[in-house]
Amino acid sequence: MAPSHPQKPEPSTANSEFVGRWAREWHRQLQRFLAKRVPGHADAQDLAQEVYLRLLRFDGIDLIRHPQAYLCKMAAHVACEWQLESRQAKPHSGEGLEDLVTEDISGEGIDLERRRQRLCSALTQLPQPMSTALVLRYRDELSYEEIAVRMQTSLRSVRRYIEQGYARLRMQLGAKAQGKK
Repeated sequence: MAPSHPQKPEPSTANSEFVGRWAREWHRQLQRFLAKRVPGHADAQDLAQEVYLRLLRFDGIDLIRHPQAYLCKMAAHVACEWQLESRQAKPHSGEGLEDLVTEDISGEGIDLERRRQRLCSALTQLPQPMSTALVLRYRDELSYEEIAVRMQTSLRSVRRYIEQGYARLRMQLGAKAQGKK
């Protein structure tokens, strides 16, 4: 009998303690950091909450040696993702929403969500140019040339970011998969 998997992993008590302490110590700095990267105060607050949520779900939080630097790096990645998504955002209507029906009774959706969370977590651990290039290439399906223009860098740098980032992701995700068996 296979164990049932919750849709969202429950944060551990240790994570809650770490994140709570970090929020008390560095929340104002985090807010200012994010406010410089996004236009609205409310957006900065939302992104700060997203940073805390990701930290709560992170398995190795007790291994972080420089929590303030890690918090800022994660916030930079969250802000970058937000900026990329906001550029792509298009107004949409609710037409057709009632026609959407999910028939996922096999648990594939839960597995897919877990893999997506592992990937997002691994992306936040990459240097920002690498994660940005990978997101633009594989999620947004931009060409190397379009990525170079968007990132305001050379084509050679884009190739290097994608190759090295992809290699690091494979190592991180492969090591995590082997550790969970």
